[in-house]
Amino acid sequence: MPWTFDAETRAVLQRHGWRGERSVATDAIQRAWQDDGYDVFAGGLRFARSFAGLRLRHPSWSGADGDESVFDPILASARFDRAWASERYQPAAKQRLLPIGQGYSAHLTYLIGDDGAIFGGYDDSLRRFGDSVEDALGNILLRRNQRIVAIALD
Repeated sequence: MPWTFDAETRAVLQRHGWRGERSVATDAIQRAWQDDGYDVFAGGLRFARSFAGLRLRHPSWSGADGDESVFDPILASARFDRAWASERYQPAAKQRLLPIGQGYSAHLTYLIGDDGAIFGGYDDSLRRFGDSVEDALGNILLRRNQRIVAIALD
């Protein structure tokens, strides 16, 4: 199934080297997730095939400066506490999550849910960046912060 980005988001992604037919090998990514104890699901692997290794420049959260998001699931997994995901973020998101990258000066960890939504976790803060990969990347790259929803952690 092809990605269905709006024209503006697609153009920004393409400027960063992304193409719709991009296909990254995911064996090492899957192994890293499994070694960390994650339950790997198809949507996470699909994301990794298309976006792993991309470094995307975008406005900072405030919009005052530039920032970047790096979609490296292996690095994100290594820098993220698995227990935090399973004990705090997964119950709040009400679904399984896989770490897929880091953003906003590497303070935030991006996670993909098994329903395709993209979340961002930073300590006691979890945000839903979009209900789909397309929606979330558009919100990140084009600073559509009003579409990013905070989720209460219990």
